[in-house]
Amino acid sequence: MKCYKAQYEEGTRQFKVSECEVEGDTVPKNNHNDTVLYFKNEAQAQKVADKINKAVAEDKANVVKCKTCGKFFLVDEREKEWMQSQGFEMPKNCLTCRRKKRTEKNNTNKQ
Repeated sequence: MKCYKAQYEEGTRQFKVSECEVEGDTVPKNNHNDTVLYFKNEAQAQKVADKINKAVAEDKANVVKCKTCGKFFLVDEREKEWMQSQGFEMPKNCLTCRRKKRTEKNNTNKQ
């Protein structure tokens, strides 16, 4: 199936839209922290890419490289504001690595 993706490019530090092919009849599910987002149409992909690029340029959102796996992830405006209101530092690890670390810690505490 033909679809479009908005993907973060490290060199330009921007989200760019490109055409892509996916297997099956459905577009992959998007996670709001991902730096590759899939859409059925190009206009929707471009709208989201423009919105994210604007938020990053205005320092309302950040694209961060995970210290554990090296994958880029997005910290959106809502998450950034919440972290600051709680006195937390910006995350240094992606959501997947944070969850994995938390699970490992919880399993260690049970023993």
